[in-house]
Amino acid sequence: NWFFGGASRNTTFTNDKSIPLSNLLNADVRKQKMILIVPTFRKTGIKISRTEYILNTFPFIENMYRLKQLNSYLSKNNVIFIMKLHQENYFKNDDNDELFSNIIFLDNNTLYDNNIYVSELFQYTGGLITDYSSIALDYLYFNKPIGYLLNDIQLYQKERGICSNFKNFLFGNNLETIDDLYCFINSIINNVVVNNSKNNIKINGAYHPNENESIYEMFFK
Repeated sequence: NWFFGGASRNTTFTNDKSIPLSNLLNADVRKQKMILIVPTFRKTGIKISRTEYILNTFPFIENMYRLKQLNSYLSKNNVIFIMKLHQENYFKNDDNDELFSNIIFLDNNTLYDNNIYVSELFQYTGGLITDYSSIALDYLYFNKPIGYLLNDIQLYQKERGICSNFKNFLFGNNLETIDDLYCFINSIINNVVVNNSKNNIKINGAYHPNENESIYEMFFK
């Protein structure tokens, strides 16, 4: 017999972590506009500065001037970038904090120490920016904009590999220029809602907030 259920790990989507997240980010996550950024890898394992990490993630942010402009725009519109680091990335502390007043970096250790899963950030963010990560498929549960950074797709395909029909599983816009990025930010500012329901059902199946309990009851009761 076959049992078809949702992904039990996705029951974390609705966990209330507003208090620890607000404390961690020094902002009320229930009111704050935030964009979650989760790149797969950018110079993985190499000790780099936050500036280098941003420039590697967004190749169209070509210099410090554009980075300063971006942070100023985020600050002016009360938007926070949450940069979720790849598990093998770490930093050297050589940057001016003023450049990152509205760009916050979170690593696995920080989330672990605060008993927070990255998926528990989804409900508090207005949109997601990623590249080749399957996190975009999880994010389909929420009818929120998804942006993709695919500038190094040929290199990634050569070094790590991508399924042949990868582009059939893109459910948002490719951010190729700085203007594309600002348009994406503006969609969050303006509370744009996208309908990902059909794509979510196609990829993930129906969402059940009590999936773990359902599986337990099916097999053990």
